[in-house]
Amino acid sequence: MNKTQGLERDGGVFFGAVSNLRDIIATPDEVLHMVAHHKLSGRGCGFVDMSLLASALLSDQIQIWTTDKRLELLASELNRAYRAALHS
Repeated sequence: MNKTQGLERDGGVFFGAVSNLRDIIATPDEVLHMVAHHKLSGRGCGFVDMSLLASALLSDQIQIWTTDKRLELLASELNRAYRAALHS
């Protein structure tokens, strides 16, 4: 399997097809720029969480689904938090 096919799990696609993962992974410089630009220093998230958030900002299609309250707050502020559709 090549990296553009995604990872198969129980016959379904676990990770959607991505032509080039480097296009959606923020570099350390991009992460630091995002933290400074959005004044996120001291908000309770470490470098890994900030990297996830910066990577999500590189594409309009990426949202963050997390149970981490601090990461959820920052993702919400930057319009990158996943919101499940409520069914009636």
